[in-house]
Amino acid sequence: MPIKNYDVAIIGCGPVGATLVNYLVLYGHTVAVIEKHAEVFYCPRAGGVDDETRRNFDTIGVLDEIIQNGDIYEADLVLCDADERPISVLNRASLGEEHTSGHANLPVFSMFYQPNVEKTLRRAYEDSPLVDSYTGYEVIAIEEHDQSATIKYFKRGDKSEGEIEAKYIVGCDGANSFVAKQLKVDETNFDYTEKYLIIDAYVNDDI
Repeated sequence: MPIKNYDVAIIGCGPVGATLVNYLVLYGHTVAVIEKHAEVFYCPRAGGVDDETRRNFDTIGVLDEIIQNGDIYEADLVLCDADERPISVLNRASLGEEHTSGHANLPVFSMFYQPNVEKTLRRAYEDSPLVDSYTGYEVIAIEEHDQSATIKYFKRGDKSEGEIEAKYIVGCDGANSFVAKQLKVDETNFDYTEKYLIIDAYVNDDI
């Protein structure tokens, strides 16, 4: 079979990759999005978005749905040390209107529930004829050519291999990016040394 060719191949379909897919569809580009996990990861790995991110969600037409689903919200935030002494407090009520309204009159900072937002972002492009989703597929090699690149992948379940071509490749595959390593992209390490604990919980009672 002939190798399928796309304008852009996006490797990694978290919030960044899925948002980019929707933007490219707006401009009429053909897109292949490759994500090694078959399903959206079950718990959040990011928790906050700024006004520019909300504006991006609005541009691609998903912000209203995210708000209606309760997956983006304003909240106070208190970070404490091991003795429960506050290290940093974000008290939205005390910030004042001039600090809570950012670009396009949107809040400067909001909390969000990543798994549900990812699902909404994916639903927004799932019926587009411009997009092919390779979920459950892992990239194993990238070969660069003069005007394009070949991406080789396998399906994680049955190990069946395949390849596609694209004019551009975008690595949205996180901190341990295969794309960055394969293409030898330089990285700056800011040597973050603080220790912290993140707890995800389902809250059943009324708060």
